[in-house]
Amino acid sequence: MADRMTTALEDHVAVQAQEELDRQAEQLRCLTADLLDQQVTLPAPNDRVVERLDEIHRLTVRHGRALRGYAQRRPEDEHAPQVWDDLREHGWTELDPWTNDGKLVIPPGGTLLDRTRGWRRDFERGYQSVSVFFTGPDTIAYSWSGTGWVDADKLRQVLTSPRVDLAAEIRKGLAEQRALDAVPFPLTVDQLAEHAIAAGWALTGDAPCTDKGVTIWPGVPVPAGLHRPGRSITLQSPTNHVTIYAWGLPREPAQHVRSWHGPLRTLDALDHVLGLPRS
Repeated sequence: MADRMTTALEDHVAVQAQEELDRQAEQLRCLTADLLDQQVTLPAPNDRVVERLDEIHRLTVRHGRALRGYAQRRPEDEHAPQVWDDLREHGWTELDPWTNDGKLVIPPGGTLLDRTRGWRRDFERGYQSVSVFFTGPDTIAYSWSGTGWVDADKLRQVLTSPRVDLAAEIRKGLAEQRALDAVPFPLTVDQLAEHAIAAGWALTGDAPCTDKGVTIWPGVPVPAGLHRPGRSITLQSPTNHVTIYAWGLPREPAQHVRSWHGPLRTLDALDHVLGLPRS
């Protein structure tokens, strides 16, 4: 009984001490904020003094956030002493949590993340980002990798993973896209229309077009030099609001066959949208 009473008293004292430290940190923050405001509003403020006061103000806010975050430590929090080495050695940079007007920045998803324990610190490397919630200098309550919550082991995998060259990835994706676009569609626009109509779809749009797919509306003269007008069609599903668009030149593969699903480059993709069994 005496041991339990002693433990309860120690816990109570620790809570009181933490509350007092929080109050002092908040008082210090308010004091530096007031001093900064007063200095800025002077007719001829001293830029050097303003700069130093701003640094002190930011430091006091960080101090307060660290105090509150570290006070939320729990026994189950993960000890990760290597996290700072991983961040430094693999090119991660801590994001500045301030805008130019001194307000804390809440990154996308911040509403969810800010409801958690610990001192949240955000890091980026190229287009990658992680958020780590510290409950001690090297103790972690949570980590967010941009795709979900991760434990300390998974966080380390993210931090030490090879850096992705975003420009190279974009170039690779564009090259793959061009390669796909170069593959001709297996049907002409006339065959496509017949195929869809046989599946129960309605031909709701049918007009001549230029060799670039631009529709030639009724009453609009055919552009000079256009010897082979194409055909632009719109097909409507009988059961829902799905629409297929395409155009093409006579006896040539249909061009830009697409629906709300995106481009349709193969007969299987077309039949899937038409609701036909795949071959």
